[in-house]
Amino acid sequence: MSRTAVVAAVLVFAASSASAQVRAGLNEVNVNGNISVDSDGDNSNTRAQLQLRYGHFLSQQFELGALLSANKFEDVDLFGTVGPFAAFHFGAEGATTVPYVGAAAELGYGGEGDKPTAFGGFAGLKFFVGEAGALSTEAFVSRTSQGDFDFTSYGVRLGVSIFF
Repeated sequence: MSRTAVVAAVLVFAASSASAQVRAGLNEVNVNGNISVDSDGDNSNTRAQLQLRYGHFLSQQFELGALLSANKFEDVDLFGTVGPFAAFHFGAEGATTVPYVGAAAELGYGGEGDKPTAFGGFAGLKFFVGEAGALSTEAFVSRTSQGDFDFTSYGVRLGVSIFF
């Protein structure tokens, strides 16, 4: 993403006063990415991931949604995952920084060989830069099974959210 696009997005989000808009009935679209280190105990591998999430707030704290991701490991064909996620948000109404925790389950598609399944958790912060936007950072851990191969992924995701 170019520097100009990032600056334009921040200016659009900052056009109104920064106050958290986390409330029942709200929708969130989040795009995030990471580069993580995956380990099966003796070996490690680097993975790049781009993830898209769509969530709906059932209450001020609870968000339920779906995710779609593209994953690229060293020496492995690009493949995707799709699945549900749930997140619980903390913080007072009107806060500009909102901590959250969540969990996700994913099923793989595309690529070659056995399709992976993954289960994991995440914890992060949303930094609201306007009434309709936030920047996010989250730590995550995920356990993936693919045929006879199991591994653990961990890392930090950085993203941007739009609320409507």
